[in-house]
Amino acid sequence: MVAEYESSPTSHVAFAERHGVRVGTFRSWLYRLREEGTSRSVEPVDASFVELRARRVGAPCRVLIGEAVFEFCELPSATYLAEFARGVAS
Repeated sequence: MVAEYESSPTSHVAFAERHGVRVGTFRSWLYRLREEGTSRSVEPVDASFVELRARRVGAPCRVLIGEAVFEFCELPSATYLAEFARGVAS
């Protein structure tokens, strides 16, 4: 946005309003990048927000070996379970 602003004829206020950002936040970044000397070298990025929702898929994986119950956060591979069962049985 700063790189875009640098090449536009509009004021801080008009530019920030057009892009839906607070003027104070925009100015803060503008001045910070100018101090660092990076405002003109920043390439515009086409970015958008993506909403992510976490959901619980189910209970942890439970493995019963005899009377013992073992719980795993995720389903282990069949190879691991076979090796695990051999280790518990011995």
